[in-house]
Amino acid sequence: DLSSGGWSAGDPFTATYSFDNLAMGVYDSNIPATTYGTSVKSFVFDVAGKTYSMASNATGSISVGNDGFLGSDRYIVTGNTIQHPALADGLTVSFIQFDLIDWTGMALANESLVTSAAVLQGFGSKQGRFRLSNNDQPFFNISSITAVPEPSTWLMGLAGIACGGFSIWRRLRGQVISCGRSWDVLTEAS
Repeated sequence: DLSSGGWSAGDPFTATYSFDNLAMGVYDSNIPATTYGTSVKSFVFDVAGKTYSMASNATGSISVGNDGFLGSDRYIVTGNTIQHPALADGLTVSFIQFDLIDWTGMALANESLVTSAAVLQGFGSKQGRFRLSNNDQPFFNISSITAVPEPSTWLMGLAGIACGGFSIWRRLRGQVISCGRSWDVLTEAS
């Protein structure tokens, strides 16, 4: 029942998650998949003016697998115990999940964490779901996936630009031309 969450079929949404790309995976031959437990550090989902986020003390996981029987690659990102605005009928959200499936089995080269948005965009089927406390599981279709650099990446980029600008400024400042010679040359000569 999509209305339980206050959103309707066709409502646009955005979802953002961050993860530890150094997390160690555990292979389970019964699934078969490699699960990177506690690798998801944050998960935020915005729809119909409401924001749902993974609780700060919760964990999330990423499961990467190749279903040999169906010949499909799967990439599942799960955020557990979601904090959210009040839902109708006292419902709660226990998790939010992306479930990306490539039926051709060509999207993944191995069962490692994917750090490229282009690889995730290459999946043929991109869906997700909420699980509410009454077991409603509205599915949503994911139209595009983009990589958003972490704040530390932005900081490093800005620091590099600042250093480059400072070095150019300093070089120009030290090259005041007088009588065809630089200021440095005049200082040494005097």
